[in-house]
Amino acid sequence: MTQTLPEPMVGEVDPFPTTSLEELEEETRAGVESAVAGAVAAFGLGALAVASAADQVAQTVEEALHRAMVTGAALGRVTEPVIGRRQSLGGTGVVLPPLRAVVSTVLDGEIARELREWLGRAGQALQATSVGSRSLRLERIVRGLWAWVLTRIHRAVNAGAVWAASSAGVGLLWYVRVDERTCRRCMQMQGRVVASANLRFAWPDSGLGAVWAGFDGLPPLHPRCRCFARPYVV
Repeated sequence: MTQTLPEPMVGEVDPFPTTSLEELEEETRAGVESAVAGAVAAFGLGALAVASAADQVAQTVEEALHRAMVTGAALGRVTEPVIGRRQSLGGTGVVLPPLRAVVSTVLDGEIARELREWLGRAGQALQATSVGSRSLRLERIVRGLWAWVLTRIHRAVNAGAVWAASSAGVGLLWYVRVDERTCRRCMQMQGRVVASANLRFAWPDSGLGAVWAGFDGLPPLHPRCRCFARPYVV
């Protein structure tokens, strides 16, 4: 059963380690853009350039996803009620087990495969574009690629947070980063709680229409979504 807690005020202290996450996002975006730019410099504005960037982009993204999961798992250490819960279960509340199992499920070859498929389609679209318009098309491809990567980074953060909550035997809180960029859909989920990390959040019938097809019961709610699940003692 989903519960709802009071909404935070804009400007309230952010309990999520957003600084480290934002740094990770900036580094990853720079790496992705550099990989594409290098491929274009080597092969020109065509399908071959986009396809040849796949391996380097995949390596950059896989490293980012690993770091993102560690960031999400760290919520089990910095969230005070969860620390108390771990201590009551006999844990230290400080040292979490390795994330090997979680990492393997997220990075088990799927990212590289999905990237190659995505970049293959993008390369075909670029090749079909008139030569004079290819620079503009490439910019759109890079923006779309970054949206794809960013959404998966946030999904990886949440995978780490869910793992931390499962380790502690606690539930999950849907946390929204509230600022001028926050959308109405995300605010519908703010403060919702599930009693177990094995449960998933339900999209409410709020009059805002159907939810994104990629929503699996955990953040992100939509592409580029900045929401997170946090371990929470219900």
